[in-house]
Amino acid sequence: MKLFKYSLLIMLLTIGGCGPAPADTPNSTASPAPAAAAKVTTQLKSWDEFQAWVKANKGKIVVVDVWSTACGECIKEFPNFVAFSAKYKDNVVCGSLNIDYYGSKKETAESGVTRIEERLNKLKAASIANFISTTPDEDVMSEIDSASIPVSLVYGTDGKLAKSFNNDAGEFGKNGFNYAEDISDYVDSLIAAAK
Repeated sequence: MKLFKYSLLIMLLTIGGCGPAPADTPNSTASPAPAAAAKVTTQLKSWDEFQAWVKANKGKIVVVDVWSTACGECIKEFPNFVAFSAKYKDNVVCGSLNIDYYGSKKETAESGVTRIEERLNKLKAASIANFISTTPDEDVMSEIDSASIPVSLVYGTDGKLAKSFNNDAGEFGKNGFNYAEDISDYVDSLIAAAK
């Protein structure tokens, strides 16, 4: 009986029945090493330079998330923006515009790059065009005619602002707008109208 057990063990080891095949063999069942996550890159742009980027994407729907690292609601909704970007990647160009810079002479927009990129990396935003405003936050808020963030700007294929999503008037209730419903529905209507 012992001889049978040893024979069976030797036979299993010979045909590779115990453990995975070495990783470099063609029939390997070992999982490949996970790919490194893409790193976020950002561009510093004034409001006017940012608008030039939007216009450069004329012919496409452009959705822009205006946010700040100090805005809890912005951070909470941002993962939904990332998911929205993945869902609409064939029909929509997505960009984020960070407005942390408040116009201080002591702190420039450039001094916040590392902090902002760290946050964007945590939010897995590498697939989105990410911008940091060199125009002070209050000036940007005046340009987009909003009292608070988060704000989502939706530009039509003509390069013009089609709709600004904010919750200044309480239109979206206590929790504000969201990408999964409010913005997706609106963008779907723009896509259908463009066909």
